[in-house]
Amino acid sequence: MANIQVNNHIFTDIQIIICDKDGTIAEFDTMWGNWIKDWIGRLLATVNTHHPEIDIPQLTAELDRSLGFDRPNTSVVPESPVAVSTLEKISIVAMTVLYQAGIDWHGAEELIGEIASEPVEMTEEMVQPVGDVKETFERWIDAGIKVIIATSDDREPALAATKIMDVESLITEYYCGNDPVANKPNPEAIHIMCEKYGVRPSQMLMVGDALSDIAFGRNGELAGCIGISGGSGDTAALLQAADVVVDSVDKLLISNS
Repeated sequence: MANIQVNNHIFTDIQIIICDKDGTIAEFDTMWGNWIKDWIGRLLATVNTHHPEIDIPQLTAELDRSLGFDRPNTSVVPESPVAVSTLEKISIVAMTVLYQAGIDWHGAEELIGEIASEPVEMTEEMVQPVGDVKETFERWIDAGIKVIIATSDDREPALAATKIMDVESLITEYYCGNDPVANKPNPEAIHIMCEKYGVRPSQMLMVGDALSDIAFGRNGELAGCIGISGGSGDTAALLQAADVVVDSVDKLLISNS
């Protein structure tokens, strides 16, 4: 039996800890702030080529606002589409902006298709751990706890990021944004884990930086929901929604109590 202590909170008989990825175990803006800046830039260049009549500065502002990109700070707005949605949903938001700018829907689909078809490539510069992730995962595993990743990111970049962090082999399973399972905060993945590993929701914790992560854990009736500050979520809102908020996963300690 493994007990987890987070500040003054103790969660008993924990068998599985589910972690979000971006903003929870990897720095969010380092990865996605630069990614969305490049993504929007390539989209604008493509639009300008095919539709020179479009006001590019105005379109830039609309895309930034709708997707949740803080251009002056190269950061992502908390709880925005880029912060919490899948790549497919981000593309749909962008298509809607193009349509509202005067491009017909099929044309918008084609333009987004040109950009979205290019794979997200993870680099060491983009993937920066939040705290001592590897040692923490090893400590949990030594205590008999399985580590599972539940992310809105697609599977390919998720696997690439955890490989760069050297924790890929420590993760039992991934539930990703483009998998055939309902995305967070729908608790379908939690139900699957319970059946697959023979555990109860009361033996599981959720750790994440966004309100959708906390809602995921609440909807699945987990033992606890731990918020990670400094990621894509609003810290003040996390303090209200989570059982406890810390700045990194290495604050989740094995307790002998």
